Amino acid sequence: MKILLSGNLPLSFMAFALNVLIYMLLLFMLSKALKRLLAYLQPRTGILLALPFFIAIINVGVMTNIENHRDLFICTPALSISLAIALFILSKGLRELQRQEFLALQTEIQRQKIEYQLLYYKRMGEEFISLRKWKHDMANHISSITFLLENKNYKDAKKYLEELL
Repeated sequence: MKILLSGNLPLSFMAFALNVLIYMLLLFMLSKALKRLLAYLQPRTGILLALPFFIAIINVGVMTNIENHRDLFICTPALSISLAIALFILSKGLRELQRQEFLALQTEIQRQKIEYQLLYYKRMGEEFISLRKWKHDMANHISSITFLLENKNYKDAKKYLEELL
């Protein structure tokens, strides 16, 4: 910064430190979102997340061109306001990213529930087919026993029942 060479070092350092702290806050807020960024990022959210950094780059350009304390006093409020706007836009982008992540999580949970229901219905269908087969077999066994009993073939009916059990 050119103003650092002009003489009022504490004031210059405070203005510089304030801006650095705000930039660090911007990066900290975005760092957690970067891990999930690619999975849920939509164009509007990407713009909301990128815009604060463009504002920060412009602010750095302005800060590096400050040549005297008068310019510093004029630019610092404007830079602070623009960084506050950048923080607001970034927080809005992070909320949107969080909402998109929540919706994606809900979608995944619903997909898992649907898969479970499909598996359940498939198993129920298999169970129904199994019960129909069992009912069909039982009807045949009862029919055979009935035939043997009607023909008074009690020994064969008893033997048949013993084989079934």
